[in-house]
Amino acid sequence: MSRAMLGNSFVAISASAVLGAAALAVLLVWLRKRRSSSATTLPDISVPEALNVLTRAEQREKRAAAARALISILDGEVQVLEEVLEESQGKHPEYGGLLPDGRGLFAMVLGDLSAAGRAIDTQAFADLLLQCTAFDAAWDESDEWNQLTLQTVKHLKEDVKAESQLLSVSGSGSLKAKVNVLRQRLSGDRTASAPEGFSEDAPHTPGMLSMNT
Repeated sequence: MSRAMLGNSFVAISASAVLGAAALAVLLVWLRKRRSSSATTLPDISVPEALNVLTRAEQREKRAAAARALISILDGEVQVLEEVLEESQGKHPEYGGLLPDGRGLFAMVLGDLSAAGRAIDTQAFADLLLQCTAFDAAWDESDEWNQLTLQTVKHLKEDVKAESQLLSVSGSGSLKAKVNVLRQRLSGDRTASAPEGFSEDAPHTPGMLSMNT
């Protein structure tokens, strides 16, 4: 074999090696992305499961994920808001009911709102409270959704003592604005507007199963 042929063969082998290494690198990047994606994908959750997680999950991040899942379907959904309110009132022992110390769902959410942790999770707890107290000014008090939001405000104010708990929430920017709106609503300004944007589109949000599931 001539020196030229040996040179050509060496170049071909080198090129193949480079291409193989590049393909391997691309494959490794794809696998890492796939693992990362699958690791952050949460299974779908039902409303009763979300209510149970909100009051009983040990990890704050899981409770925040349940809050975001509820936010994604709450707007205008009378049945869902009714389930949330009644769970906080301890009317659903089949879902878990009140905790041994007497706290319910909204008490736990307020505790998480004022606790230290990831900002994105804190936003989720604020957004859930905003959604549950969102009086629709396009309709009057006879509207079923509006009736439930007023009941929720009354429950938060009289049973959960939410006003004093909101005073302990520290934050700035959108979180501070959201807390101020909540305080306004508890003070009687039922149409106080929440800042734009809820956190249901944040990462780590499980899908919601049908209420009939």
